[in-house]
Amino acid sequence: MKNLKVGIIGAGKIVESNHLPALLNIPGISVSWIYDKNNERAKLLSNMYAVNAIPTWQDKLNNVDICLIATPYGVRDPYIRACAALRKCVYIEKPFATTLHEHHQYAELFDPHHIAIGFQRRYYPFMTDIKYIIKNQLFGKLKTININQGYFQIKGGAGFISDAKLSGGGLIIESAIHTLDQILEFTDAESMDVKEVYSLSKEGIDYDTVFTTKINTRDNSLNVQAHISCLQNLDNGLRLEFEKAIIHFQPSPDCNLFVTTHADNKIFQFKSVSNYYEQAGSVNASFVLFWQDFISAINSHMPNRTNAFASLLITDWIEQLYHKINKPAA
Repeated sequence: MKNLKVGIIGAGKIVESNHLPALLNIPGISVSWIYDKNNERAKLLSNMYAVNAIPTWQDKLNNVDICLIATPYGVRDPYIRACAALRKCVYIEKPFATTLHEHHQYAELFDPHHIAIGFQRRYYPFMTDIKYIIKNQLFGKLKTININQGYFQIKGGAGFISDAKLSGGGLIIESAIHTLDQILEFTDAESMDVKEVYSLSKEGIDYDTVFTTKINTRDNSLNVQAHISCLQNLDNGLRLEFEKAIIHFQPSPDCNLFVTTHADNKIFQFKSVSNYYEQAGSVNASFVLFWQDFISAINSHMPNRTNAFASLLITDWIEQLYHKINKPAA
């Protein structure tokens, strides 16, 4: 098996805390260099992880097999197109795109097995459990999903998250996108339609949003009701209402699923059916599994679990939401 060389563009927290620890502990892969427009930031990670920091990236791109693009959404285009021109594999952090048109444009630049998108939370153990419960109808059909994600944490001032052109939007695209993606994944959704959206937003940044979405699967349709906020504390978590029971949990890698039955109103903890060795029991473990799958996909010429085609629906959901959030008042 060929040893794959990785170049990293972007030296933010996710690279520091998640990507580099994963990459430096996976056999068959090595990190050749790291670049950031803030050279001091790249040098800091160079000192932490003994990775070569470079002042410019253009002349170094041809020397790697994979490029990790972990810059803000709004400044990625030149890096993506440069990688495509040299037929490099790319791992692109979310959000990949804010419209389906943009999603298709970028996806068509690469072979399907040469691209991965940063939805590593698909590897959390509860994903396997929820898919199993839904597929086997252990508690009847799934009827409704409720999402609450709310913490009082205004992040203003400097930084890309306060600029919609850089971030792509606000709290939904920066944070809640992972939970929305998990829902599409464990329901095996085929399409969705955003119905109602009530949002407090300014200059393209959403701060507090309540919305309803209808999700369609091959043999079912259900409503997703969500409240995403950074202006108030909410009773956070996911609540899945089935015909015979309700399951509630926090969507974390080590969460427990609690089931309340309609028949006797008893609460019990669902015993996981996940294979420990194929799931991520921690955030960093999800990055390791993600990178291992991507490397395997590159070597086998098979699309990986988060390839561009497998991530179309989350871009569709994001586009519909922000279309309604940013629509001028009548």
